[in-house]
Amino acid sequence: MNTPCKSGATTLLLAACVGLLSSGTPLAGASFTWDADVSTSGVQDGSGTWNTSTAVWWNSSADVAWPNTSSSDAVFGNNGTAGTITISGSITVQSLTFNPVASSNYSLTGGTINLGGTPVITTSANATIGSVLTGAVGFTKAGSGTLSLSNPFSTGGGTVTINGGKLTFLSSATFSSTRALAITSGTVESAGTLFLNVSTSVNPSFDIVGTGMLRLTSNTNNASNPDIYFGSNHSGTSFWGARLDANLDLGNTQRYVYGKTGHNGVGQFGLGSADCQLNGSISGSGGLTFIAQNSLSDMEVPFVLSKANSFTGPVEIQRGSLYISNTAALSQANVLTLDPTIGNNARFFLDG
Repeated sequence: MNTPCKSGATTLLLAACVGLLSSGTPLAGASFTWDADVSTSGVQDGSGTWNTSTAVWWNSSADVAWPNTSSSDAVFGNNGTAGTITISGSITVQSLTFNPVASSNYSLTGGTINLGGTPVITTSANATIGSVLTGAVGFTKAGSGTLSLSNPFSTGGGTVTINGGKLTFLSSATFSSTRALAITSGTVESAGTLFLNVSTSVNPSFDIVGTGMLRLTSNTNNASNPDIYFGSNHSGTSFWGARLDANLDLGNTQRYVYGKTGHNGVGQFGLGSADCQLNGSISGSGGLTFIAQNSLSDMEVPFVLSKANSFTGPVEIQRGSLYISNTAALSQANVLTLDPTIGNNARFFLDG
């Protein structure tokens, strides 16, 4: 059966429409544009369901069903009114592109999005993904817009690289030596808890790196729900460390840093192998509260500030040890308080 060309689509090539015969079967390894209303001429923005059976994807010649391959790219946005896309089941895709729209922003919700191939998520317009993201190779965030992830982000492997705009974690996010966050440029904002995992084989585990900015934005953080969580627990005779190696903006709020790790002491392994390392420049008017999991006499949790910082809020040690390896890590603006509860230790060391 002949499938008529859909006139008015921005991706339409006239030559491709002349004499075109289509069976309605999508071709893998191509770009497909979301079409919310197949009965109206031209690619239409709007809400709908993304599955593998309904022909709502424009391939420059016809509306086809999603091919569900790791080499297929999904495009949203044709200067219309964006909507909510509900993922049905599990969808496999290589890249996602969110183009400018006239109003609203696209939101993907439900189901699972499995990123394959060489994934790039480009936001020329702001977009939110609430679906579960999986994949073994991470992804690259490109474009000047904001990508917001509202589902806890922890599954899969590979590096998440930020090459522009803003990536916002509206919930928790977990990173490790096998799932690192590289802020090459742009900004990452965290409104939940950042879990930075130690490694059994890489020391230290560079969980977050880059010259961009990591900004903490939670308004409900506290000792039980910290902004940064170093973990998990491990043997006290080992020296597994986790490092935040990017610049950190505290905002104007006291931030909580929790260390659930075991360590046999900086004296034995050195600051470079300390469990909980903040190795970027820290700014903002907020402060830092450090809380270790325990105060066992033979196991401490060392937190390390190793760069010149400009943040002006108070520094509180409720439990554990804070090491300063840079003379400009703290200033007169930072009021230091050692505030352990009964049976706990709070210690402060100048190193170097």
